[in-house]
Amino acid sequence: MGEVQFYLTSLNCDPRNLGQVIPLHWGVENGLHWTLDVTFYEDACHVRTGHTPQNLALLR
Repeated sequence: MGEVQFYLTSLNCDPRNLGQVIPLHWGVENGLHWTLDVTFYEDACHVRTGHTPQNLALLR
């Protein structure tokens, strides 16, 4: 049996077109997160409280 995924959107478009666009979007998202982790070591940063995470994100 194949994998089933559900998406919720307010876009008014053909589901077949949406099915082609979703993997492209996630490819960009995943590539961006990889770049942030490798370049800025975001996963290694253990600052998670107060305003510090937001401040560091702005600096990066």
